[in-house]
Amino acid sequence: CGIWLAALVLRTAHRLGEPRMFFLGLSFLAVAGFFFIHGLLTPGVIIRFFSTGIGWAPLVGLLLGAIFLALSSERLRAARQSRWFAARRWILLGLLLLWAGFLTLSIAVPELLAGHPTSLSVFTAAAPAAGPMLEEDGTPAQAGESMYFPWISVTILSISIGLYLLTAWRYTRNYRLTRMPLHATVVAGVIMLAESQLSFFFASTWRISWWEYHALVLLGFTTILYGLLTGYRQGTGLTQTITSL
Repeated sequence: CGIWLAALVLRTAHRLGEPRMFFLGLSFLAVAGFFFIHGLLTPGVIIRFFSTGIGWAPLVGLLLGAIFLALSSERLRAARQSRWFAARRWILLGLLLLWAGFLTLSIAVPELLAGHPTSLSVFTAAAPAAGPMLEEDGTPAQAGESMYFPWISVTILSISIGLYLLTAWRYTRNYRLTRMPLHATVVAGVIMLAESQLSFFFASTWRISWWEYHALVLLGFTTILYGLLTGYRQGTGLTQTITSL
């Protein structure tokens, strides 16, 4: 869903030369790519061992998504628009290299940042009597492994949620002026993406609340896609719907 939506918006952005549209599509592409890596790093898919990258991929992807969404809501001057759009191929190349580098590093150094949990539940969980503490994917943690306070994930979480709230506020303002469905659905979708990070950070592994963050990311994408299709069905046209951003 995320990749399909990204391709749809990026294609229109390329045709119209609209940088804010480009950043909107890029936000979905960044999140979808890192969640794909998250799936690839599941033990038994392409590797048979646990890598800490499986926990960091969603956080990094949602942070990049928040950055690009915030840029899509920024009103740029003509000169800055031209510069950003002229650099679009380099930005896409940079994102591809980041995906490749993250996946390679996660496989080559599977214990990178092993002492820094990506969720509060892992940090606060006490070892149960029947077995050891679990990692983010349910893999038993190493005996005697020390856990630091998750300040890295807290920092990423704070920046991401701040950017999502900023984006939601800007699109709410746009909706009040235009009353276009896309603006309302972007607000709803962005709030769901922010909620997904909170769910990921506070939920315990393999509990319903842990699966909730997957569902929230999917719903966030689907909601914005619904806004695009609704505007198109109402006769607004895809181009006019997106350029109303």
